[in-house]
Amino acid sequence: MKFLDKFGLKPLSFELEGETVYYKQISYNLAITIANENNDIIRQLIIIRHCLCEEDGSMVFHEDTDLAEIGDKLPFETISTI
Repeated sequence: MKFLDKFGLKPLSFELEGETVYYKQISYNLAITIANENNDIIRQLIIIRHCLCEEDGSMVFHEDTDLAEIGDKLPFETISTI
């Protein structure tokens, strides 16, 4: 097995209001970006933009999706929970 196949970013899941939500683990570079952000809400939106995915691993949001757009599409409670 190739290294990235074994240790690369794979979709994981959790239950949210009875539904399965899929996400990819935070990469090293994303962790650095998050650590350098002081605003908690912005950090949450960045994590959602780069980690929230479909069951097949395709991303829900494109990496250059404006954070305000994500905030407009998801309720605050869902963002906070994720």
